[in-house]
Amino acid sequence: MFVHKQIMPSFAESVTSGEITEVHVKKGSFIKEGAILAVVDIEKSTIELFAEKSGLITELKINKGDTVKPGFE
Repeated sequence: MFVHKQIMPSFAESVTSGEITEVHVKKGSFIKEGAILAVVDIEKSTIELFAEKSGLITELKINKGDTVKPGFE
């Protein structure tokens, strides 16, 4: 079995955290590479987090309203 951890990407240089405003997946769902996993608000903009690989979601470490930092696994 292959395990892939999706890591929160870097935001703009001066931004140190963001808030999860939408979560588009659930534990147990199968996703395809490129699918939107979540939406993150960072200061005055919004970024979408896309799946780097296709696969089964076995663990979900984020919820709507969570604050996350770049590099969060």
